[in-house]
Amino acid sequence: KLLKEGELVKSSRKEKQPRMFFLFTDLLIYASAIPPANNTYRVIKRIPLDGMRVQLLDDPELKNGFQIISTCKSFRLDAASSEERNQWLQAFESAIKDHTQRVRSRQINRTSVLV
Repeated sequence: KLLKEGELVKSSRKEKQPRMFFLFTDLLIYASAIPPANNTYRVIKRIPLDGMRVQLLDDPELKNGFQIISTCKSFRLDAASSEERNQWLQAFESAIKDHTQRVRSRQINRTSVLV
C-alpha cells in the first residue's frame, strides 16, 4: 500500500538530484522523471524497510535535511520546507514501526505453529 509520495532532493557526494520518492508499507522506491511525459518515472532503487532508520541532519547545506540509513543503501535528503520534512519523518517512522511489528508478528506465528 502506498503511504506517501513526493519530490525530495537526494544529495550525493557529487551533486544534488531531484527524485520522486514512493513510501510503501514495506518498501521505499525512488525514481527519476522521464521527460516530457507527466507522472512517468524510471525506478532507480527499491529499498526494503527491514532495518531502515531515519534521522535529522544538522547540516547547513541541507536546511530541511534528513538521512535514510538502511542495510543496502544510505543517503541524505532535503525537503522543500521543515513542515514537509517533518511529514516525511513521521511517515517513515510510522511505516518502519508498523512493518517491524508485522514482521515480528509473522515470526511469532511461525514459531507457535512449529512448536
